[in-house]
Amino acid sequence: MDTLLRYVVEPLLPPARPLNMVRVLRITTTRQCWMQCAFCDFSQYAPLVGHHTASPAISPDHIQQAVSAASYDLIKVRGGLTVWEPWSYFVQLVRHISSQSRAPIQAFSAVELMHFHRVEKIPLRDMLDELRWAGATSLGPGGGELLVDEWRETVAAHRLRSAEWLSIQQLAMESGLQSRAMLLVFHGITPELIQSHLHALQAIRDLSVIEIKPLRTASSPMAYWDPPHLLELLAVVQAIRTQWPHVDIVMNRTLLSEDALTLLHHHGVNHVYITAKEIG
Repeated sequence: MDTLLRYVVEPLLPPARPLNMVRVLRITTTRQCWMQCAFCDFSQYAPLVGHHTASPAISPDHIQQAVSAASYDLIKVRGGLTVWEPWSYFVQLVRHISSQSRAPIQAFSAVELMHFHRVEKIPLRDMLDELRWAGATSLGPGGGELLVDEWRETVAAHRLRSAEWLSIQQLAMESGLQSRAMLLVFHGITPELIQSHLHALQAIRDLSVIEIKPLRTASSPMAYWDPPHLLELLAVVQAIRTQWPHVDIVMNRTLLSEDALTLLHHHGVNHVYITAKEIG
């Protein structure tokens, strides 16, 4: 902790940027997944092979009223991983959402793309172009929780390796999608892990957004892990701001007290997600 404190002992200066509250519509297509990542707090296990009864993914008609009934600053579409719906279903879902709303759409992540690339043998670039055509404006940062392969093999053995995640992000930018990264912060995260992750992110040209996600463990296999201390979050914010003075740093409002939000804003957080509605 003494090493982390060096990031936060500077005088509390006025924030360099205003704090932007982002109203988010969150759409989860399915909560079933075969990956069993230890930090996942919403997926129900659904094996890739063998007998299993899976619920169908959310239908476009189910979300139509919610999408068109209110104004949002961002629509985030995510899902677990099964083989019950084809990739074309997800492309049409994004297309349907974009026809109902003018809000930017963050659609799925490199994890979903690699899954369907392997299952349906569709080239990754073609899938990204299809998402862009459907109306997506960015690829979600999922899969980029901590770009340290030794850590990833321990808690998410089936997830992408760091190099795979980075290459898909770069392909997404070449397809015209905004670049978004993330950092999963847990109690005990070391400066070495933080710096290794940030060093890996330097491979992404024109990185525009980094979302800081405190580990939520209540309903995940990592429930015995403690949530991160505020000082650890501040250390991460300062480390990011030192390397990327102009990148947008985002956090979820529901995870922060008013005092914590004030401190994090002063140290560099300039966007906060507020969940206006959640479906799925």
